[in-house]
Amino acid sequence: MIDGTLDRPGKERILRHLRSCASCFEVYQDALLYKGLWKTDASRLESTEDLVAAGKTISRSPLEVGATTGSHVGKAESIGEALFRHRLRFGIAASGLLAFIAAAAFWLGHSQTSREQLALEPVRTAIETASMWGSVIIPGAERSLVPEGAALRSVYTPISESLDDALTDLHERFQKESSPADVAHWLVAGYLATGRIDITRDLAEDALRKHPDDVRIVTLSALVAYVDGDLDRAERLLQRALTIQPRDAVAGLNLAVVLAEKGENLEAREILEGIIDRHVDTPFADRARAILEERLP
Repeated sequence: MIDGTLDRPGKERILRHLRSCASCFEVYQDALLYKGLWKTDASRLESTEDLVAAGKTISRSPLEVGATTGSHVGKAESIGEALFRHRLRFGIAASGLLAFIAAAAFWLGHSQTSREQLALEPVRTAIETASMWGSVIIPGAERSLVPEGAALRSVYTPISESLDDALTDLHERFQKESSPADVAHWLVAGYLATGRIDITRDLAEDALRKHPDDVRIVTLSALVAYVDGDLDRAERLLQRALTIQPRDAVAGLNLAVVLAEKGENLEAREILEGIIDRHVDTPFADRARAILEERLP
């Protein structure tokens, strides 16, 4: 699951288990940390034994603290070296303590982040599935972009138990007036991906009221209008999103699709060519080329 090769049913089974099993979740955290910190050298660590050996190599000090000086060294030199060894031991101990404190702080933050990411995984998967072959892109699905296929209106993600639990949790957090934009984004995007447009429409309105200047929320509101068939409102909102963040590729790609559907091909082409120029060798550029080929030949 860490490397993204597990199929969706298998991923959901694992996610359900991880939510209820603390020991397995710790192993999952270790795997995430391994992937993040050892990614550049992963090809050289082919087994658990290799990883353990690498860890021992790193933790081993290059200084032989307990080395003797030889029988001919004078008393003053012996005392001096003893003091040096004492200071060295103290320095290593202090450094180790500081390193432990720093590692603990990092791990606590990482643990919280990992749990949040784990809770969001069903929502992220739903968004990516709906956007993968859809004509528009839901904010949050950027890592899974492929050339477009069928329209979003017919590419929805079925609601699984884990997805329903994640959306319920997000909705409870969203009810608080001070809820952050991230919560609103994942909640609205998740419901949009499932095709429950009535609920999505109401949530998008509330989210836009709470976070009128968040480019993701404005873009999501535009996509609700697009799904409703209100292309004029979708265009206005996407233009607004690009006013907030002019180089936002997701808003730009979606605006190009809306303009193409309205028959405004020159404007759509200009936007797509700009994205190709600004995002060379990225999925955004590939998606822009696909839209050009399919809609604006």
